[in-house]
Amino acid sequence: MKYSQWRTVRRHPTRWCSRTELTNVLGNANMSRQISAFAAAKRIAAVSALGLTLSAISAHVQSTAQPPALPSPAIDYITTVNGSQVTFRLYAPNASKVGVSYGNVGLGLTPIVTPMTKNSKGTWTATTTLSPNMYEYFFDVDGFRSIDTGASLQKPQRQVSSSLLLVPGSLLDDNYDIAHGQTREVTYYSAALHKERHMLVYTPPGYDASSSRYPVLYFYHGGGDTIWSWAREGRGPEILDNLLALHLVKPMILVMPDTQTDEPLLEAASNSTDAISKNAATADAELIQDIVPYVDGNFHTIANGASRAISGLSLGGIQALVSGLGHLGTFDSIISLSGGPMSGFASTVLDNGLKQATAANKTLREFVVTAGASGDIAYQNTVNFQHELTSLGFKDKFYAPTGYAHEFNFWRTAFILYTPTLFR
Repeated sequence: MKYSQWRTVRRHPTRWCSRTELTNVLGNANMSRQISAFAAAKRIAAVSALGLTLSAISAHVQSTAQPPALPSPAIDYITTVNGSQVTFRLYAPNASKVGVSYGNVGLGLTPIVTPMTKNSKGTWTATTTLSPNMYEYFFDVDGFRSIDTGASLQKPQRQVSSSLLLVPGSLLDDNYDIAHGQTREVTYYSAALHKERHMLVYTPPGYDASSSRYPVLYFYHGGGDTIWSWAREGRGPEILDNLLALHLVKPMILVMPDTQTDEPLLEAASNSTDAISKNAATADAELIQDIVPYVDGNFHTIANGASRAISGLSLGGIQALVSGLGHLGTFDSIISLSGGPMSGFASTVLDNGLKQATAANKTLREFVVTAGASGDIAYQNTVNFQHELTSLGFKDKFYAPTGYAHEFNFWRTAFILYTPTLFR
């Protein structure tokens, strides 16, 4: 829309009234009085409604738990991490039963709830010792699932259902004594989707001051997550910073696009498999038409297929397979984590890629398909897809480690293991 169009106001369904016409209308004294009287009446009605609403809210609040009175220290009411000791806390004086679930509390799992005890201040607590890692957790308050309302770190989701905490002592830490890269949120226009979109781009330490060009890893998040998922819960930037400090990986740019295009809206789909198929097509078009050209045009990249890799988890793992195999030569490596396509999934882009086993074996430096063997909901789909790859002659690497399910702990571990193999 041109700037001149923004300076007009809609008066009729088929035309814009000019600024002069608007001035003439507002300049009419009688019309101005009518408008003023109407606005005043609306304000009075709004204030009255607001008063009723505030009264209702006030009455409700007075009948429920009030926040603890100062000067009680906040630490008495919030979850804390002291080395390996974690004390979960939730202020809920009127609750009759509260528990906490932590660890892998994701999709398809029956949470194990640890009982909490209430102290004289109305705060429920539970203390445990955890090994260094990132943990999801939530509270069960009289049967109601609640995030930790006192925590600053929540799981990045489209519908937030869990909180996060970091027990220090691993490659996930934001270590103070090493060089750090930068993670920036980028807004761009997607011609493929006809709308503004967002993605995160991590650049390695020293990027801004360097004239060097870097390879790029594209990483797609899972269904229901957001562009911040791999940055905050996956700890992708921290892992790369730490591996770089240990000289285990090559400096690289990490691009974290939005896997879900909302074309269609997955949360509203009555047929999830069909919706996922359509989403894969629109995400692929956006990647090839918009994202890769934007990144190459705005960042210091080595703009060729030998310096690009694509990966992702769950829904993003499917996307890595679709776009990676469907555009051989655009990416040097494909790593799919818990991303075996489900029965009924349809993609002409992937189908075309599956016909090119010989070319893929020559072109791809790394082709890894993996899923957890201990409760991963994508395990069987991934195994089935691996059987198809083998029958078609693909020479990929397949891993199904025990002890891992459909969880970030598995995907972070895989990321730590495969990134050192990229762009070598």
